[in-house]
Amino acid sequence: MGQNVIRLLLERGHEVIVLVRPKNGEDPKGRIRKILPGHERLSVLVGNILDPFAGVSAGDIARLCGTVDALVHGAASIKFVETPDRLIERTNIEGTKNVLNLASALRVPRLYYISTAYVCGNASYFSEQDQPLGPHIHRNPYERSKAIAETLVRQSGIPYAVLRPSIVTGDFVTGYTVDFNGLTGWFESLFRMGVKIRNEWGQNPRKLLDAGISVDREGIITLPITINATAIGPLNLVPRDWVGNTIVGLLEIPPSNTTFHVTHSNPPSVKYVIDEGLKHLGIRGIKLGPGNNLPPNRLSAMQRTIRTQLAQFDPYTSKDVEEFSDTNTRKALGSDWVPPPSITSDYLGRALSYAVSRNFGRERETVEAGRT
Repeated sequence: MGQNVIRLLLERGHEVIVLVRPKNGEDPKGRIRKILPGHERLSVLVGNILDPFAGVSAGDIARLCGTVDALVHGAASIKFVETPDRLIERTNIEGTKNVLNLASALRVPRLYYISTAYVCGNASYFSEQDQPLGPHIHRNPYERSKAIAETLVRQSGIPYAVLRPSIVTGDFVTGYTVDFNGLTGWFESLFRMGVKIRNEWGQNPRKLLDAGISVDREGIITLPITINATAIGPLNLVPRDWVGNTIVGLLEIPPSNTTFHVTHSNPPSVKYVIDEGLKHLGIRGIKLGPGNNLPPNRLSAMQRTIRTQLAQFDPYTSKDVEEFSDTNTRKALGSDWVPPPSITSDYLGRALSYAVSRNFGRERETVEAGRT
């Protein structure tokens, strides 16, 4: 989403300074210019939000002090499970502290923080006036860290706007994404199991048939397992191109210590997304629910494997009621507000096809017997 926002800002005539951390010995400036070539109004600042003042040198701070009109902070870890080195906490909480210190040192008059709608935790209804860390229970370290970061932004003393997108998915037209953790991350486990089943079917189908699993002549898999998901709740998906356009519109409005939801006003159901996504992957027979008692055989082992791999996504696929108000966003953008596109089966197919073509971000590996 970040590079999309940068590109749109440049297209609208803004001068943009991008903070880029060194990576694998590659020149940060060269890396950014490779992604966004030919933009004279784009400059690169080498740094790292894990370091004090986001790794920006004292010389650069002195040079830029008082010249930066606004600071947009969207760098974050979007993993749900914390690592031994506390990467989520260090990036999302300590990193935000470092960015806020940088903003103060630069005397930035406007601050925009890209958070997440899921600071709502387990709340069924969440408005833009609702603040995190109230009675709502955060369901993973990611939600908790973003909620704490929001509080830090509000306490910074810098005029701010908090922007809360929901689940950002691939480009609506092409399916393009650089993030394979959300929607496509959920389907990755089932896709890879499908690859294994099709390969095994070609070698020894009897074991699969004995477990109730089959593959027809068109490669369609029947996999009668149950996964933990609601049949009635919504899944608030928003394509990255729509999110980028909406956020850029909000970035051009002077902040007034306000929160904006960048969410879908008419999201699809979890069941629709799963059913249509599985059709594109060539898998049928999967049911949604809290689970069932399968006999101890190959099928039950597959169900345990899938449920374990999908467990981190359960908070987002097992919620029966979830609604986000976007009143502030609509009011602020006025006639420039554009509703998000409908999440259709064709779109889900494009998003999954792109993910498969990029091996879900694992391009060095080889995927065989896949289907979309």
